[in-house]
Amino acid sequence: MAVRDDPMTGENCVVKIFRWKEKELCGGTVNGSNTDFTVTQTPVNLLNIKSTLVPDFVVSSTSFAMRDFALFYRKNGVDTRVDESVISITGSTVTITPAPSTANADNVVMSYAYSDTSNDGTTDFTYYVKDYSVKGGGRDTSEVKVSGGKSYKRVGSQGLTEGSLTTIKKDVLLSQILNGDLIKSSGEVTSLLIKSTVGGSSTTPRLLIIVHTDPDNSNDKLISIMRNVRGTANEWSGAADKEVEETITVTCNPEDYAELELNQIG
Repeated sequence: MAVRDDPMTGENCVVKIFRWKEKELCGGTVNGSNTDFTVTQTPVNLLNIKSTLVPDFVVSSTSFAMRDFALFYRKNGVDTRVDESVISITGSTVTITPAPSTANADNVVMSYAYSDTSNDGTTDFTYYVKDYSVKGGGRDTSEVKVSGGKSYKRVGSQGLTEGSLTTIKKDVLLSQILNGDLIKSSGEVTSLLIKSTVGGSSTTPRLLIIVHTDPDNSNDKLISIMRNVRGTANEWSGAADKEVEETITVTCNPEDYAELELNQIG
């Protein structure tokens, strides 16, 4: 991938939000001859910006790109990721060639993003965003000294990746999409409300991507992608003579975060 030689600006930022399935058990029998498996929703093309796949991330046998999905063979409770080059996706059907056998899989599971158009759908929050930042997960290190003048360094596990969005608050839609489910009741509820939660019963994992469009040449630059987002928090405030601002913070595991650039697309 080519390296940028011009700076990015904060203009023309689009935040797109999808729902996320984490390791859903696919329908279909593993028997060495069956190649078709099904998922409950229709996976979406996350990196398919302007209907053109990113060249550096194309998976040759499918119209999807890397990081759009992850498919695993589950054997004796252990999940092994399958190479994307043997997978193709049509609607909610996943075709694997060659067919998985009972020697390497008891079941097939898949993680993927999807759009729920009856609830929140694929939403662009272009006009909401004033500021955004992403903080990568760090690693804590410590030094242990022992007798004889020796010392050892220990490195802890990598921390969570955290993203923060500051928006102009217009309604509860953005909070609702990230934090809970929309209450719908014909004739009784006429506005958007956030559903109260017990534990995580009414929250759905999300996928959040930040797309930056260069104001000089209209090229799309995908700044970051955060998969399997949970732990959402929001805070809002405002003065009498100013608009109300809301800051929304999301977290994900470091392996579910990527920073990419789509400078191949015009």
